[in-house]
Amino acid sequence: MPLNAAKIEGLVRELSSTALAPALVAPPSSLSVHTQPHSADIELATRQTPQFLYLFVVRRGGATSQIGIAGLPSTIRGGEVLFEYVQDPPPPPLTPANQKFRSLAVTGGAFRDWFAPHDARVYRFRR
Repeated sequence: MPLNAAKIEGLVRELSSTALAPALVAPPSSLSVHTQPHSADIELATRQTPQFLYLFVVRRGGATSQIGIAGLPSTIRGGEVLFEYVQDPPPPPLTPANQKFRSLAVTGGAFRDWFAPHDARVYRFRR
């Protein structure tokens, strides 16, 4: 399916975002982050800056399901899913200024999230 102009603009906006830029130039992390249980259709990559740990997750195929991800430092209690927005505080009214990245809880260095085929996400965890 070809990309239209709006999709290209959105992709360029995300790639040039100040939230993602540090991850694109950061060195790989030595953490052993993995799916739990092992999932052959999930690819993971970690990058680390002095402030954040970034986790890139891509699902190559399979069915829509919840995936467990483990191996994060036990000191991390939560993170954000970059470019997935929620309204905070909830509407009404719906206000762009109140759009925040979706948050997620981390327990014991692990979390679960839903992935459809070909989903790609970037998670950001404060160090």
